[in-house]
Amino acid sequence: MANIVLKDIYKEYNKNQPIIKNLNLEIEDGSFTVLLGASGCGKSTILRMVAGLEKETSGDIHIGNKNMKNIDPGDRNIAMVFQNYALYPTMTVKENIEFGLKNMKIPKKEREKKILEAVKIVGLEEFLNRKPQNLSGGQRQRVALARAIVKDPKVFLMDEPLSNLDAKLRTQIRTDLIELYQKLKTTFLYVTHDQIEAMSMGTKIILLDKGEIQQIGSPIEVYEKPKNVYTAKFIGSPPMNVVESKNLNNDYNFIPKEARFIGFRPEKVSLNKKAEESLEIKGQIITKELLGDQILYKINANIGIIQVKTFNKEAINNKDCTIFIKKENLHFFDENELRIEI
Repeated sequence: MANIVLKDIYKEYNKNQPIIKNLNLEIEDGSFTVLLGASGCGKSTILRMVAGLEKETSGDIHIGNKNMKNIDPGDRNIAMVFQNYALYPTMTVKENIEFGLKNMKIPKKEREKKILEAVKIVGLEEFLNRKPQNLSGGQRQRVALARAIVKDPKVFLMDEPLSNLDAKLRTQIRTDLIELYQKLKTTFLYVTHDQIEAMSMGTKIILLDKGEIQQIGSPIEVYEKPKNVYTAKFIGSPPMNVVESKNLNNDYNFIPKEARFIGFRPEKVSLNKKAEESLEIKGQIITKELLGDQILYKINANIGIIQVKTFNKEAINNKDCTIFIKKENLHFFDENELRIEI
C-alpha cells in the first residue's frame, strides 16, 4: 500500500487558464478517496497526473514516499480502471487479464495463480474463455477490475468506471467495489461526478470546483457540515435548499446576525407539522413525485423554490402548505458563502 502526496501542483495547457492551481493534497494510505466534482473541475486531470498519463506543469507527486518525477506510468506500481474498460477485443478474458503480467515477466505458474485468484474475487470464473463482445457491460468492467487486481498495485486509480453502465449495474458494481476495497485494503483513488457513488463508497471525499478544493472530509462530514454553499448544494439528493436570510419575514433570535444564507436539507423539513424553535415558511405545492417509500415536493414560497422529501407518509393534497425546519437542522453561511459555526 502507499499514500499519494501532491505538492504545489500547477497544471495548464498551452499557456491557457490553469486547470489546477497550487494544489496540495495527501491521499492517505489504505483509504478509498473520491475526487468528486462537476465536469471540468479538474478531477480526471489530477488522476491522470498521478498515473503519469499527463505531466504536471510544476510541482511534485509522491507515491509511497517516492517522487514520480520522470517515472513512466508502467513503473509507478499502480493499476488504472477506465470508464470504457479498455479491453482487447481479440483476446479472451484470461488473455486480457494475463497481458500485463506477461509484460511484467511474471512466470506462467504464478500468472495462472494470480488470474484464478482475481477472477474469483470478481466472480468471473466461468468466463475465462469468452471474448469481450460476448460479455455484458458489468462483466467487462469486472474483467478490467481483475486485470488491475493481478498486478498487486500499491494504488488503484479509477476514472468514472461506472458511467457507461445502466442504473441497476451501477448499483451492483458499486457494491462489488466496496467489497473489493474491504478485501484488498489498498489505496483507492476514484474519480466521479456522481455524489451517490462518492457518498456510498468513499472513506474520504475531496470536492473540487474549478481546480480548487471546496471541502475534504468523510461522507458524513461533508453531508452534515458543509463548509460552504457550493458543497451544501452539491451534496444531497435533492440538494440542500439555500435561501437568503433577508427574505424571511420574521425575526428569529436563533439566526446569527452575520448569516447571509440559510440552508436546510429537503429531508429535514416537516410539512404542516409545527415544531418548537423552528423556521416557518408558507408556500404552495407546485409538484409532487411519488417514489414508493418517499415523496418529493416542489414548493413555491416567498423566499424561493423549496424542495421537500418525506418518507412513508401519505401525500398532501392541499395546495397551500407550511413548512417547518427545526433550528438544529439549519445551516448558516456568511456573505462569502462560508459556513458559520454555532
